[in-house]
This record gives sequence, C-alpha cells and structure tokens, in this order.
Amino acid sequence: MAWIYKQAGSKKWWIGWRANGRQFLKSTGTTDKAQAARKLREQELILQAHVDGRLTEQFFEALTGKSLPNISLFAAVQDWLTEARATTARGTVEKYEHVSKDFLQFLRAGESSPFLRDVETENVRQFLNDQRTRISARTANVYRKILSGFFIRGIKNGIIKSNPALPIKPFKADRGEVVARRALTMEEVVLIYSKAPNDFWRYMILAGFYTGLRLGDLATMKWGSIDFDQNLIRVTTIKTGRPMQIPIAAPLRALLQKLRPRRAAKPGDYIWPDNAERYLRFKAQVFSNEFYDEVLTPAGLTQARNHKKGDSDKREQGGVSFHCLRHTFVSFLKITGSNNAVAKELVGHSSDAINDVYTHLPIETLASAVAQLPEVTL
Repeated sequence: MAWIYKQAGSKKWWIGWRANGRQFLKSTGTTDKAQAARKLREQELILQAHVDGRLTEQFFEALTGKSLPNISLFAAVQDWLTEARATTARGTVEKYEHVSKDFLQFLRAGESSPFLRDVETENVRQFLNDQRTRISARTANVYRKILSGFFIRGIKNGIIKSNPALPIKPFKADRGEVVARRALTMEEVVLIYSKAPNDFWRYMILAGFYTGLRLGDLATMKWGSIDFDQNLIRVTTIKTGRPMQIPIAAPLRALLQKLRPRRAAKPGDYIWPDNAERYLRFKAQVFSNEFYDEVLTPAGLTQARNHKKGDSDKREQGGVSFHCLRHTFVSFLKITGSNNAVAKELVGHSSDAINDVYTHLPIETLASAVAQLPEVTL
C-alpha cells in the first residue's frame, strides 16, 4: 500500500510505501495534487507487480522511464558473499557459498551473463526442483530462503525491483521423510564405537559423545586446542563462532594421549591433517556419508544404501546421524544430574534469550558434569 502526504515545511507532495518490511519515502517533485496522485497510482502498480512476481524490466521502464542497472548475476553474488563474510557467522556464509555455487552452475552463469535483472521465477523454481531430487524438503526450503534473502538484498540496493523467489511455495516433506534426530542409548554408543573402522572414527565418536561438538569442529581440531595441563579443549566453533572450553573426559583424554605425536606438535597442526583438508574442501556431506556407510550400517542402526539418486533423503529418514552424538551429550548430562545452565554452557546453546550471554559457569562445575558421564568401553 502506498500513500501521498505533505511533509512539514514542504509544499511538494510525497509518496510513502512499505516493501520487504521497510518504509520508503519519496518526493513527487510537484505541488499539484492531481499529478502526485498519478505518481501514486504508478507506485501502487509497481508494488502490486512486485507482490505478484511480474515486475519485468519493460514494465518498470514503461512506468518510470528508468532502466535497471546491468549487473550480472555472478557479480551480484560475489558482492553479496563479500559482504556476508564480513558481517555473518562463518557457518552461515558457508551455506551461502554452497547454495550460490550450485545456483550459478545450474544457470550456467558467467562473469558477464545472465544479468541479475533477467533471473525469473521459473529459473529459481527449476533450480529448486532439481535440487529437491537430491536433498530433503527441509534442505530445499533452506535453499529457497537463502536465495530469497539474496534477491531481497538486491531490491534494497536498487539493482532489481522484484524477488523471483517470492512466488515459489515451500516444499512439503514426503510422508515419513521428516524424522527428528534423537539421542543414542549407551548401548548404541558402545556399539558404534566398536564398529568404528579406524582411529579417526573412534576419535570422532568418543569426542562427539564427550564434548557435544559438531562434526566440522572435531574433524578440523588442532593440537593447539588440546590443553593437557589444564585438561581442557578450547575451540571456536565453525557454525556460530562461539569460543568454547570443555573439560576433557578421562576416556577421551586417554585416546588423545595415544594419538599425540611423539614429536611435539605445533599448535596450528591438525590432529587429522588429511581429514581436516577434506572437510575444508568438501564440508560435512562426505563425512556424513562415511559415518552412515562405515559405522551406522555395520552397527545395524541404518539400512545399507544403493547410492542411487535421492539417497541423501533416505539417509535422513533413519533419524540417526553423527549429529545424534550432540543430542546424546546433552541428554546424558541431564541424566547424570547436570542442570540446564551447565548443559547449555557445555554445548554452546544460546537459547533462553539474552540471559545466556551473562551466564558463565566456573570450570570446576563443568568438569564435574563431564566427569559424571558414563565410560565408553568395549
């Protein structure tokens, strides 16, 4: 909805309107109310066309006499990512990079074409439908949300006049597709630990159970994060950028000491150099697949896959994944008597609003909670 009005001390009429949650005010440049009313109608047509997803360049030029800037999709994406890297959490930026890379490849976008203004709703719909054949409905909706945010930024910066992702409805999950992740039982933790095919996965399982850290944080852990003297793991999480310090449980400490190089490692050395490089290059998907195929399936917690198109969806249907170890960590903290504040501090959750920002528990309290966790033994 748009409206005309006069500002205090001005004889000229102004137009006001709201779009994408923001208020815009613009002078009509005239004191004639009839002319101002015509401009108001033009603005209302533009706004309605934007809502309907049909604000084409020709329509915009016909109404305003102005043309949209010639900015390529590739250039707009790079500008967006540059801004995001300076203002947004690393984990979120990685998602932006992944989605934008897939989108550019799907549209065969180069440095000079297509123009951002030429991307239409059907282009976005075809891309999302194509992705949906390989990813879950929830993940496809994340793609849609990220792309919509990118186009909204373009609108705010005045380089496009509509959001082509807006008319696309969210995907609905297939029946049985959405299964909430769950905590593992102690028997299941011991089982998957016994099925771990090598020291890397034994470390990942044990560290996941005793720290609650995410897959990426564990795969890229450096020796400098392990303080044997203070018996602490100190790490800044990839997803949230939150500094964490977690007491090292005795079974995990024993394994880390076994893995410790005979020669003193440099603080910047990865515990698992090859796997850290793989994670930084391919992200979590390759490790999630390995965990499914080499640990969960031999443990009988999931069914073997045939690796055909759409298997990533089937993997999610089992409700068991590496992330379950994070749920298990929190669950066992509560089971062994830790209060909610202790659990949230150890796992790095920031719920319960701003109160968490001011909650800092003594390391002795955290160490006591970790010490109460049961031992993973074969």
